[in-house]
Amino acid sequence: MSHIYGIEISIQIGNYLIHRAPRCIITYDRHTVLSRAEIHVPNHVFGAAKNMLSSLSQFPEVSIAVGYRNQEPHKWKGTVDGWKQGQGNKRDQLIIYAAGVELPLVQKTICEMWVDESAPAIAKRILETSGLSVGVVDVPQEIIPRMTLATVPVWQAIQQLSNTLQQGHGCKMKGHALWVDEANVVHFAPSDHWQDTTPVIATGAGLIRHTPAQTVCGRNKVETFLLPTMRAGMRFTLKNSRKGITGIFRALRVTHSVEPDRVRTFLSC
Repeated sequence: MSHIYGIEISIQIGNYLIHRAPRCIITYDRHTVLSRAEIHVPNHVFGAAKNMLSSLSQFPEVSIAVGYRNQEPHKWKGTVDGWKQGQGNKRDQLIIYAAGVELPLVQKTICEMWVDESAPAIAKRILETSGLSVGVVDVPQEIIPRMTLATVPVWQAIQQLSNTLQQGHGCKMKGHALWVDEANVVHFAPSDHWQDTTPVIATGAGLIRHTPAQTVCGRNKVETFLLPTMRAGMRFTLKNSRKGITGIFRALRVTHSVEPDRVRTFLSC
């Protein structure tokens, strides 16, 4: 573990353990499901260029642990799916891109049809197609008269089921989330299943910058100090006394950024 202003970060890429990185970014997006990481690594970490390319071409696993000192770190896992050499003042760095453990939800497709089947049974069958172990499936006990999936990715199939329940049966599905936990178990349930507390971001207490939505369909953008356990779909309380804005918001996109002189969490809601 490396200590950066009270922050602990550890990055494992294949057999390489990285104690310091010029930049590490983890992004969660509620609508695309797939989380991603961007890691800037000094070239010398991998040694010779031949060794570096050989290691990365095998799509090694990536694990990132980040959090505050003396606290349980947040852990992110994935696999390398791309890289490029840095340019300009970053030419001595390799920029590595990795896709999160949700990748099977994007890669695996399903082609099936149901008639007069319960929504929980359909949801469970869709999730099983991903090849991941299925955990909590908490959806309304509605009977779906007919549902057809014509070779669509698993996450889109779940979205289609959610839309059917909301538009066709009047169920409230906006609070539901599809996620994969640290044990590689996939869940589809209200976000409250995996959120114990609701963080408060307030003026003088963590709020660095807040840009309110400019249109009806626009998004609020909030910058705060690192909230390592925050993921897309989670709620947070915003108290901006300067702009007179107070309320509970649900994060649609969450980006954690760790650099030697700055650690931030950016929320879009």
